Amino acid sequence: ERTEVLRLLNSDSKDLFMGYVKDNLVDVFSEFVEKSGYGSDDIPLSFRVNHLVSSFSEAIVWWARNSMEYEPKVVANYYVKLI
Repeated sequence: ERTEVLRLLNSDSKDLFMGYVKDNLVDVFSEFVEKSGYGSDDIPLSFRVNHLVSSFSEAIVWWARNSMEYEPKVVANYYVKLI
């Protein structure tokens, strides 16, 4: 499974794959922002969601570029600590 993700992230289809990932993350992070109140109310919801989606998707790219050295839960915990 990791090998397939790594292959996709290193292929010509990377942008297509990451676009699909980001589209799915929008729903996840929209729900998170609405339930948790993440960020300031004077910042538009779409901006807050975009910030989380962008930074998380780049965390995935970082993970892949580092040979997926860490378990996914470890990388997710790093991300949560930063937000």
